[in-house]
Amino acid sequence: MDEISALGSNMLRVQPFSGQGVPVRLPEESVDMVHRIQPVTEASAVANTHAEVRRSDLIGDEDFSGTGLSVLAARRDLLSVVGGKVF
Repeated sequence: MDEISALGSNMLRVQPFSGQGVPVRLPEESVDMVHRIQPVTEASAVANTHAEVRRSDLIGDEDFSGTGLSVLAARRDLLSVVGGKVF
């Protein structure tokens, strides 16, 4: 915990990593697991939907470079966990 505290941030991001190029998923219960870590006070999650977002329907697959927006699905509590507001 001293290492986490030394980072000086009140928010940390956790994500899986595979050095072998194989996608790795966090288990569904990972948010509950994080809640059990002291001094964590709140935790939430997002997931990549892998949806494609293009600026125009006139752009074909051959013109799409794979860059653009990422579409994430968020848990309902995410906004309050990060202290966000929607106006």
